[in-house]
Amino acid sequence: MEKLLTVYEVAQLFRISARTIYTWIDEGVIRCIKIKDKSAVRIPASEIERLIQEVLEVPPTKLSAQRKKRLLENLIKSLR
Repeated sequence: MEKLLTVYEVAQLFRISARTIYTWIDEGVIRCIKIKDKSAVRIPASEIERLIQEVLEVPPTKLSAQRKKRLLENLIKSLR
C-alpha cells in the first residue's frame, strides 16, 4: 500500500504553510484522498514524487539549483 502523508507533513517537506497545501488541493495542483468519517485528507507519496518532477523541470531562473537540490533531498529523506 502506498504511503499517505498528512497536509502538515507535506507542508513541512516543502517548507510552506499548510494553508498553501489546502489551496493547492482546492486548485487541483495536488491530488488528495479524502478520509471517510473524518474531515481529513491524505496525500499519496506518488503525488509528492510528481511535484518533485515538476520542480526539477522549473527553469533555473525561477528556482535555484541549490534550492532544488535541498528540496529534493528533504523530500526523498521523508519518503523513506
